[in-house]
Amino acid sequence: MGALEHVEQTSSAKYNALLSYLNDNGGNNNTDRDGDGVPNDQDTFPDDPNEWLDSDRDSIGNNADSDDDNDGMPDSWEILYGLNPLDASDSSADKDGDGISNLAEYQQGSDPTVADGNAFIDQTGVNPTTLITSNTIRVSGLSASTSLSVTNGEYRLNGGTYTKAKGTVKNGDTLQVRHTSSSKSATLVTTTLKLGTKTLTFKTTTLVIDSTPDTLNFTALTDVALATAVESATLTLTGINVPVAISVTGGEYRINGGAYTKAKGTVKAGDTLQMRHTTSTKSKATVKTTLTVGTAKPVFSTTTIVIDTTPDAFSFTAKTAVALNTVVESDSVTIAGINVPTAVSISGGEYSINGGAYTKAKGKVTAGSSLKVRHTSSTKPKKRVTTTLTIGGTKAQFNSTTQ
Repeated sequence: MGALEHVEQTSSAKYNALLSYLNDNGGNNNTDRDGDGVPNDQDTFPDDPNEWLDSDRDSIGNNADSDDDNDGMPDSWEILYGLNPLDASDSSADKDGDGISNLAEYQQGSDPTVADGNAFIDQTGVNPTTLITSNTIRVSGLSASTSLSVTNGEYRLNGGTYTKAKGTVKNGDTLQVRHTSSSKSATLVTTTLKLGTKTLTFKTTTLVIDSTPDTLNFTALTDVALATAVESATLTLTGINVPVAISVTGGEYRINGGAYTKAKGTVKAGDTLQMRHTTSTKSKATVKTTLTVGTAKPVFSTTTIVIDTTPDAFSFTAKTAVALNTVVESDSVTIAGINVPTAVSISGGEYSINGGAYTKAKGKVTAGSSLKVRHTSSTKPKKRVTTTLTIGGTKAQFNSTTQ
């Protein structure tokens, strides 16, 4: 008889307690006792369908807990200002950089994203020729509304539109300024904001410009086909911290797999670069393409194959005792030993390439092609007719003799 059969199977407390024990200890830890979709072995509150997680381990489920990370700042406040309600360490952080921690901002009822005090935070290492916006400050310490003016930049009041025009400001207003950073390396730009007799400054200093890429080595290619478009390998641009000019001579380039171009452009770190050009029409000749990237000038070169237009020896087997005045066709020969299309011509007959139509016209043949020749046999007995096929500088004859 099973264990449960010894207990009255009703809603008795003893029955429910035993059932709970068996569920938790009988090897089926994935049972979801409270039906909340979370298995018991992953549910901190296996008997509470409204809770399953307790991030700060204070015995209060996250749904009921207004401060899930127990850092002194309510979850709703943290979410409102872009903080992490499950990270207690952000209580000591200073989101707006005004020297007041996020927790202290909550305790004093201030905005952790707006610096308290009359100071803009200077910025260094900014990109050249870039519009840079200051932190937001809240005005304090004025005795009354006062005049407001800006030099070498723009300001905005209480999140409004940026302007260079004069205005007025009072305690509690928020201010931001912006300006365009210098186009030069490690250079300071200053915006000055005057609040009555008080002067505030916002300063940016550009980064030390590095426009010299790490080495770009495009592997040279040899033994390439003649008069053929050939691409380089693809390389990734590194070592620069600003966009730099790019141009090409003797070919084309493309950025990030886009269309090839000869036009000047700009590239940045992380872009991929590839070049291409058409190889020489001559034997063992080199073509070079030079890419100028900032101060670097990498080269991609190709050298064509050594042209061989002399085929391996080939011959046609002569045919004897053929009928008079009859078209006679040779056996097929396969051409080898050449590495470019090579001139072919014939005298005293016709030729066919790869089973195509017979012709007397000059043409081109490639390695691996099969050729046959044909002619009309003599009208007289015991007479020979000769056809001569010329490939490159090599000649072969096909003879037929009548019966």
